[in-house]
Amino acid sequence: MSSDDRPARDGRDEDSEARGDESQGKRDDLVQFVRTTGTQVTGRHRDKPERIAETVSDLELACEGAFSLAARTERGDRVRWGAALARACSVFLRKMVIGDRNDPATRLLDDSVLRTFGVGFARLRRIPRKRRTIEVGWSMPPVIVAAQKRDKAPGSPEATHLLPIAPHTLRIAIEWPLPGAASWTSPPTVDRPWTMAPGELFALDAKGELDCSAWLGQQLVMLDQRGITLKDVLRTVVTFEGAHSISVSRLLHPEGEQPKGPFRNPERHILDNVTVFGMKYTHLVVIESALYLYEMLADGGHIARLGDDKWRLRPSFVAEDEDGFFSGRQGWLGYAGGLIPGIGTPARTIAHRIRAVG
Repeated sequence: MSSDDRPARDGRDEDSEARGDESQGKRDDLVQFVRTTGTQVTGRHRDKPERIAETVSDLELACEGAFSLAARTERGDRVRWGAALARACSVFLRKMVIGDRNDPATRLLDDSVLRTFGVGFARLRRIPRKRRTIEVGWSMPPVIVAAQKRDKAPGSPEATHLLPIAPHTLRIAIEWPLPGAASWTSPPTVDRPWTMAPGELFALDAKGELDCSAWLGQQLVMLDQRGITLKDVLRTVVTFEGAHSISVSRLLHPEGEQPKGPFRNPERHILDNVTVFGMKYTHLVVIESALYLYEMLADGGHIARLGDDKWRLRPSFVAEDEDGFFSGRQGWLGYAGGLIPGIGTPARTIAHRIRAVG
């Protein structure tokens, strides 16, 4: 075949093809792609507004259930559904403001969303210095524990050791009121119940709003000389109850080992067992925090809200007997945890103090 008989090549000669290959090579150098594995089939993308809406719906369902149960159950059952409501509220707060694995970038209410909404967060309500000190705890009498060693095969006892355990006393002094109960200074009655509301925990009318990280980082209470932040309380409830179910019955760990899990922050778990009318104090804080956030977004028109008053839930407490309500005989403030006795003869007293900051 002669050169004239060769097929046409779309008007391109070899030189132009060479130049094209060279320029393609330059473009490949400028644009780098990451090799991937797996399937090209995708899930459905859900943007932040949609995920916020579904998280709000979950909380609304929990509030609807609490509203219904409060209307048809005995007062004693309210601790049970109150705990369930607190767990639901903790998951709501984890998604909204804490984020996955404590990563602020995964918050639904990230800085970009908050700027779009034009909202900030209220500071904690300051507790006056005039407070009552109420002591909770108990005492254990001295006992003798028999520790018996047995043979492996027959199981017959080889030796018995008698171990003395001296008297133990647990005393937790609580300066009342605590944050979340700012106005709870007189016995609650039917006419003046103690009502869980955002205004008990946050200064709703104060100026100077906070960003999300500063809001979470506020010091809530002091246990002895260790501060516990709002975030500490929210994360404790969601980590050990809301997102998981983890028993924390021991706060001792072997000497010389690096503390892990709850052993790293025992003060948070001591606080987690303080109760108000049988409800965990930490649950009270979580519920009020969730109601505050929900109502702030709803009142601002940033989320849709229910058409009736059920969305503005207000659980409350009423004392059965006002006499001696704040005396040493009181029974509404308590401690639901335990005490591990130590072996030895000297009497031991374990004491802590819990108070609001300032």
